[in-house]
Amino acid sequence: MKKRNSALALFAKASLAENSLTLTAEISEDDYYTIGRQLSRIGECSQWWIGDWLNAGRDGYGDLKARCDRAGIEYGTGRKYASVCQGVPTVRRSTLSFGHHEVVAAMEPDEQRRWLERATENDWSVGELRGQIEQAKRTDDQ
Repeated sequence: MKKRNSALALFAKASLAENSLTLTAEISEDDYYTIGRQLSRIGECSQWWIGDWLNAGRDGYGDLKARCDRAGIEYGTGRKYASVCQGVPTVRRSTLSFGHHEVVAAMEPDEQRRWLERATENDWSVGELRGQIEQAKRTDDQ
């Protein structure tokens, strides 16, 4: 029988509630860390999922504030997620944070791609990416 290695199979070894997680007593160390990595990925992905979901509802489900209110999403947060997702629809990098993408969201896609590639290659933090972009702008303005 093939071993299931999906997040859902691993979460069968945990009890999830809105504000808690309980692991079974029999969980292996490998499964413990795999579940932790999956939880980390869910947190990172949820900003994209919420932003894309909000953008998908633009036509026919009310204005952004109404959609946020009905879904229990703080409006400023929802507005930021939707804006970044709309601004960076095609060059998203799973190896970079949502914050990296927020920094380049107002740029043209080719410029976004170039800066995100550089951030990946150089392992830049969000602050380092922002600083490199600001430095490049200062150099261009001179």
